[in-house]
Amino acid sequence: RNLSVRLPPPPANMGWVLKKRKKRVKKGSGSGGSNPSRHHHHLRRPCASSGGISPFDYPSHGPEFFPSIADAAAAAAAVVVMPFTFAKDYPPKSGGGGVSPPLMLLPLVGALAVLALRACFDGTLDAMLHPPPTDFGTGSMFDSIASRYDLTNRALALGMDKGWRREMVDGVTDDGMLFAKNDNDGGGGGAVKILDLATGTADVAILLAERAAEVNAAAAAATSVLGIDPSRSMLDVGIEKVASKSLTETVTLRIGDARNLEGLKTSSYDAVTMAFGIRNVPERTAALCEIRRVLKKPDLKKGYGGGKLAILEFSEPGDDSGIMGYAARFFIRRVVPILGATLSGAPREYVHLQNSIKEFPSKEKFVEEIEGVRCKGKFGGVNGGGLAVEEVRDMNFGSVQLYLVRPTVGGR
Repeated sequence: RNLSVRLPPPPANMGWVLKKRKKRVKKGSGSGGSNPSRHHHHLRRPCASSGGISPFDYPSHGPEFFPSIADAAAAAAAVVVMPFTFAKDYPPKSGGGGVSPPLMLLPLVGALAVLALRACFDGTLDAMLHPPPTDFGTGSMFDSIASRYDLTNRALALGMDKGWRREMVDGVTDDGMLFAKNDNDGGGGGAVKILDLATGTADVAILLAERAAEVNAAAAAATSVLGIDPSRSMLDVGIEKVASKSLTETVTLRIGDARNLEGLKTSSYDAVTMAFGIRNVPERTAALCEIRRVLKKPDLKKGYGGGKLAILEFSEPGDDSGIMGYAARFFIRRVVPILGATLSGAPREYVHLQNSIKEFPSKEKFVEEIEGVRCKGKFGGVNGGGLAVEEVRDMNFGSVQLYLVRPTVGGR
């Protein structure tokens, strides 16, 4: 990783620009004549902020940003291998050939990457060199990117995030069996209550409601999904999406904090979901204990059972994840900030996304963190109640994990 691609010096035909600069300096008067931003503002890219850093201003920063040769090789390998990896999931239509959707998307991704480098280099580089604090992922941060959040995420994940969320919905509902519980006569199960934390624009809440409707109309009518998020702007987008799908009778959205679920009764929810939100919670233990409190209590004799928690989250693949894991790390560290900044116009927000993934615990350490939680309160037991991880599912070459968790009693 010591081999880096350095920024080249300005080309020879840049001489006329430099001469022009000198003339402007000579002609300038007062404070305006000594203002460097006035002299070379024409070198800045269209979406750079007024405080952006240009590679012409600080050329020494170039090697810190540009990928190493090993990174570039891994990315190239990923571009070649990924279409064949996903081809089995996207077979050609009958009666003729075809190209898999990931392969069709590669030119678009390449074009967007070039656009990012040309249009947003200054602002993104500035954000990468001066990253926001680790607690930057607040409701107000998401307010600023809400209008383009869905578009940006679909592009960054190449549309695969929909499949990840569906996997979570199937996991937390036991492939829909949750909605059919007590359905002995085929008339629909009992009432089912699900809480979706960090609901954002309500993607998961909508999927849960649609999954209940797939069982039968009675199950859909008996299901209620409450989505909670700290960002008002994200919820506003979600409310429109819920209304457009005619799911307002099933899905309710409201502002709130996962660390303090006041107003929600203890042991009242059959399932709790949280997609790509736990890493933005500063006090994860407080949130996990609140989740455990509202989940339906486990069997006091067996010490387990009760409600079910599903957490979907990113992490950086380990060194043992092979070439595709290395390519996924390259994508998270290098592509996400640039492409996210281009599509959303918010460099700091997507640099925070990359940093928050980097700082989030590994799969093994997060399992230890979950199972190390001890919560006080009702049905907590002498040693306090906790959580047990039933299963961890790896997706996307180890960069996405689904944690399926149950509440426990006492030290079990």
